[in-house]
Parts: sequence; structure tokens; C-alpha cells
Amino acid sequence: MSSYNDEKLYVYHDYTYAPIENCKKGNKVLNCEISREKLDIIANKENKFVVCFLNEFLGLEDFDYVNHIKINYPDIEKETIHFNFVKIMNPDVEIQYFVNFETNIVNLPILKTSFFTLQYSQDNSAECYFIKHEKSKPLYLSCYVGYTGNFTIEGIQGFEAKNIHHKYDFIADPQDFNGTISSTEPYNSVILNVYPETLDFTKKDSIEVYVETQMNTLIENIRLNPDGEDLKCDNIGNHKKCTVPKSHFKDKKTGYYLFHHNNNIGGYTTNYETFGVNVILPGDNSGNSGEISKYTFSLFALLCILIL
Repeated sequence: MSSYNDEKLYVYHDYTYAPIENCKKGNKVLNCEISREKLDIIANKENKFVVCFLNEFLGLEDFDYVNHIKINYPDIEKETIHFNFVKIMNPDVEIQYFVNFETNIVNLPILKTSFFTLQYSQDNSAECYFIKHEKSKPLYLSCYVGYTGNFTIEGIQGFEAKNIHHKYDFIADPQDFNGTISSTEPYNSVILNVYPETLDFTKKDSIEVYVETQMNTLIENIRLNPDGEDLKCDNIGNHKKCTVPKSHFKDKKTGYYLFHHNNNIGGYTTNYETFGVNVILPGDNSGNSGEISKYTFSLFALLCILIL
């Protein structure tokens, strides 16, 4: 308990995070909860989560004295999702970033899978995962690009991705698909997590947002509104602390917004590979805040250092 100072807590694995909530202190024990629905978004059948906290000066840091939390899901008959590729969302990508493919699947809940290895040629492979944002948006496949140069896709042979989510398996059907990916230097940094998930401007004119990255100095000029100005951010630890004013969403509506960053060719790339934020604007009831019901189960963890 002596190491905990009311920071925001998460469990995570595979660069994917679920918030820990409703923490109560007592008797050197921190008793917290996790929303089952939020855990369902990222969970595999067997999970070993690390507990971390959001520090104002360091970013996300692991609790060194807390064991991994293992959460297993019951055996169910999983649903197989057959999909096709529609287009490449960001064919001009920075090295060590993610290229994102839109699929033809829309009717799925919000989710993010574990990584899997996609063998796209005899000698080359990529680490990939699936992500689904709000319900009206398609399922995306995000793949890590670890090379520079051009790579041409000429047809999809088909592949299977299983055991990456507790509820779904994925099968890419063979199809005619052509596209070219261009990867250039310098490097960029992936956005890993964003807090808070909801920006409610009916109560505030400006909100501080914490953007967790692998290395904050490698990603600059970020924004939520693609038609707005770049956000003013400070680099602290591994995260960026950004001030988001209500004016950033001038002439926009309540809704779900993804981050965008300045790329190597002078434009802005949408960060499909990470979750965005729900924005609530005053006098606008047209959007859906996307809040998830908080049906919870008790997550009992000894988040403490015993005082001898």
C-alpha cells in the first residue's frame, strides 16, 4: 500500500490494456474490480496479465511487487470469422510502425486480439493482430513493418489466425488483391494506450490526455480531429501529456475519434492500430459515447508492500 498513491491502474498483455477500477484501500490490501465487458475486448482463453499504474512523471510503470494475474475463460465453441481484404489504409508507413488493412467485416463487437505471426512469403513474416473500434467501423488487421523499401502484394493466398481471442478465430479467404506498401525512415513510435477514454466537454473546456508510447520523442504533431490543429503535448517518461481544448473539435460532432500523426511524406496518418477516445460536445446528442456497462467481477490483488 505504501507504493500506491491513487494512480490509474491497468492490467495488460501484448501491448493491450484493460482498466482496473473501483479500488478500495484497507488493511494493507487494495481491493479492485475489472469490468468483464472491458476484459472481454482483449482476452484470450488463457491470460497472464501484468499490473501497472499511470505515473504523472514516468508514464505507465509496472508494479514490481505484484505477481501476474491469471484469468482463464471457459471452453466455448468459438465463432470463425471468414473475411476478405478491402484496402490498405496507410500504404505509406514509417519503419517500425503498423500498416493497417480494412476488412469486409463490420458486424462484430469492439475487440483487440493477441499478436500472431503472418507468413506473407516464403522468406518473410510479420507480427499482426486484429482490432475492431466502434460498432459501425470495420475490422482492421494491423501488421508491424520492420523494413524500409517497397513491398507489392499480388493476391491473398489465405491464412488462419487461431487462438488469439477467447471468442473468435479468423480465416482470410483467398482473393485477388493488389497493393503496394512503402516504408521509409525515420522511425516512429506506436501509441499503446490513451487515458481517459472519454472526453466530456460539457463539464470542462480543456482536458489533459495521457498518450502512452514506446518512445514519445519519435512521434510528434498528433491530433484527434484530422481537421484541427496539432495538440500541445509535453514529453514525460514514455508518455505524452497533451492538452485537448474544446476548440479542437470546432464544427465537429460528438463521437469516436482516433489519433492522427504527422508521417514521413508530410501528411497525417490515422492510428487505426490503437483505440481512440469518445468525445462528448455540449449541445450535441448525435453521437454515441460508447461507454461500456460496468458489470464487474471482483479482482482481489495484494497491491502492497508489506511493512516489516
